[in-house]
Amino acid sequence: MAGGNLFLHGEAASLNAAATASGHRGLGAQSALIAARARAAAEAGCRWLFAETGKPAPGQQNPSLNNLRRAGLVPLYERRNWVWRAAS
Repeated sequence: MAGGNLFLHGEAASLNAAATASGHRGLGAQSALIAARARAAAEAGCRWLFAETGKPAPGQQNPSLNNLRRAGLVPLYERRNWVWRAAS
């Protein structure tokens, strides 16, 4: 069980979110969803496909980043992640 969304805007498409149930990970669902959404974007006339995911901690892996790279996406830049914390 897995799902993901695709946001289309003109010639740009964004792979905004995806998730795979823990018991179904490692079976290729995320890679299949990336491929299906990339095809849908191309069929819609998009020229650009974007995604974002977290930078892995030193010595760690990020499976989502690995899947995006295997699909042919390349990192363009890193950005700071902001964390909201409730006032004490």
